[in-house]
Amino acid sequence: MSTLFKPIFAIVLMLLFVSCDVSRKGIFDIEVEDMDEVPMTLDSLRNNELSVIYFLSPECPLCQNYTVTMKKFSKRYSGNDVKFYGIFPGREYSPREIRKYLIRFELEFPAFIDGDFALTEFLGATITPEVYVLNKRGTVLYQGAFDNWAIDLGTKRNNITEYYLRDALDNALAGTGIEPTKTEAVGCFIQ
Repeated sequence: MSTLFKPIFAIVLMLLFVSCDVSRKGIFDIEVEDMDEVPMTLDSLRNNELSVIYFLSPECPLCQNYTVTMKKFSKRYSGNDVKFYGIFPGREYSPREIRKYLIRFELEFPAFIDGDFALTEFLGATITPEVYVLNKRGTVLYQGAFDNWAIDLGTKRNNITEYYLRDALDNALAGTGIEPTKTEAVGCFIQ
C-alpha cells in the first residue's frame, strides 16, 4: 500500500465502524415501566399496523380536556390494528396518581412510565399532550397536536378546523401520504 493510501483506508474504515454502531438503541429497545413499575421494552409495537403514543401528565389541563378525544379515537380505530398507549414522562407522578387519572377519565389504553425520559428524548417530546403515530417499523409518521383546538394554554378555538391526528391515522391506514407530518403541540412542558 502506498503511504497516501494507508491513511485514507484507515479513515474509511473508521467511518464505516462509526456508521455501523450496533449499540445505538432503536425505539423497540427502549425500556419503560408498566404501572407495577416492571421494566419492559416497546418491542410489542412491531405487532401493530400503527401505534399511537400519547405523552401525558395527570395534572395538565389539556391532558384532561383531551381525554374525551382519546376515548373516541380508541373506539373509532379499535378494529383497524391501531393501538394506543399513554406515556407518563419522568417520576413526578406515582403509578397510583397515574392510575387515578386513567380511572377518573375512563382511559383504557396501556399506560407506561418513562422514568428516565429515554423514550421522551428518543422521540423529542417536549409537551403534554403530544401525540406520535408510528408504523410497525418504528418510523414516526406524525407528531404533534391532536388538532388545532388549543391555540395556547387557556386559549381555545370555538370550532376545530384541522384534525391532525384523525387525518394522519385515516391517511396511514389508506396508504396515502400524511400532511402535515409534524405540528406544534400545545400544553404543559415536560419536566
